[in-house]
Amino acid sequence: MFSTALLTRKRRRPELAFAGGHEEVKFRDVTLYLVERRMGKSRRNFLSNLARSKGFCVDDALSAGVTHVVSEGNAAQELWSWLEEQGFREARDKHVLHISWFTESMSAGRPVSVEVRHCIQNPAVDQRSYAHPSAKPEPALSPYACQRRTTLDNHNKIFTDALEVLAENLEFGGNQGPSLAFKRAVSVLKSLPAALRRLEDTQRLPCLGEHSRAIIEEIFECGSSSRVEEILKDERYRTMKLFSSVFGVGPKTAENWFFRGLRTFEQVLSEPSIRLNRMQTAGFLFYEDISKPVSRTEASALKIIVEEAVICVNPSASVSITGGFRR
Repeated sequence: MFSTALLTRKRRRPELAFAGGHEEVKFRDVTLYLVERRMGKSRRNFLSNLARSKGFCVDDALSAGVTHVVSEGNAAQELWSWLEEQGFREARDKHVLHISWFTESMSAGRPVSVEVRHCIQNPAVDQRSYAHPSAKPEPALSPYACQRRTTLDNHNKIFTDALEVLAENLEFGGNQGPSLAFKRAVSVLKSLPAALRRLEDTQRLPCLGEHSRAIIEEIFECGSSSRVEEILKDERYRTMKLFSSVFGVGPKTAENWFFRGLRTFEQVLSEPSIRLNRMQTAGFLFYEDISKPVSRTEASALKIIVEEAVICVNPSASVSITGGFRR
């Protein structure tokens, strides 16, 4: 027979590699404080233990010795208001940083250099630094699109139009990485509450690499980008853009048709060797209708249909039109 002690013995949980409390501090000139607000207690504890396991000094309280305040998901104004309530004051040796600095430091196993893109600037200080009373402070933007506000108007269309052409051309060539970099720059510029006045305005903006800044600089100096102008005149780009505008036609298919010598919709539809799938057939058939923006009237009519179906399942539910219509 089995012993009762053996039957009642509980399995021990494996301990986390950084669960101990006596890690060696390697970087004594850096003291971290992770803001629990928005981050959450459990995630904060996990990240604090992770940092300690890599030799960082982490303070659980916002003490005078803290040199690097790390925040996740907090708006700059709200964060700085809270920090000032806690008695935190700006100084040369103190930094208020996005979580991106923390993750990069954890990956590197050491404190990485603090760059402008890591910093969460104090909007109140920015506003006081402008000499002209009508000038607007440059916003402290998050590097994450989901944490940035969406503006109704694009105040930097001359720049975003150019960068979108570059991104699209790279995507047509299968260069997803560089294309994504330009798309991120476009997203940042579209979120700005005012137009860029000079190249220096981009220094504190996240996601703008040297290539994006070079294009912006050329537009400031010449009114347009020679590289973008060349792409717009390129036959391959124009054909790829035309074909990929059809629902169901991706870059690979568009490229295949281009290399076959096809340049127009008529040539594609009259080519015997091309067999369109169901989506592509619908794309050509309803091309004009699909290309038009959905009107407010159409959206409202669709809402009524959806609302009727939803209420049948849950009478207390509510349906709202979101996206651009709500904005």
